Amino acid sequence: MLAVVTFIQHFMPYLQDEFVLRTDHGSLQWLQSFKDADGQWARWQHKLQRFRFKVTHRPGKRHGNADSLSRTTCKQCGREDEGLLNDEQPDSCEYTGIQFTDGDSGKEQQHNDPDIAPLLVAK
Repeated sequence: MLAVVTFIQHFMPYLQDEFVLRTDHGSLQWLQSFKDADGQWARWQHKLQRFRFKVTHRPGKRHGNADSLSRTTCKQCGREDEGLLNDEQPDSCEYTGIQFTDGDSGKEQQHNDPDIAPLLVAK
């Protein structure tokens, strides 16, 4: 619940309209309607009451979009989450970025790059 409160407070300027809070924390739906809360939960409810949002539950295994950030392998401890691997993983990954050499101007290369140049003009 602390993560929800922290997230909503951080992104408050973007959450003025009604929004959906999709979480794998199933009991959060029940907690949201809990009456006569006290202590920390009451303070969290008070902070969240000015926002209009609907809590929907989605099991953790269906949160594939967050898996790459929150369920990564750990090189130090050797932890791996085998449930994330599937047959659709790419065989390789190629980085095609700007290569700087001595005397090259990074700014000049950005302005000449067909992908980056339109972004620089847009600002």
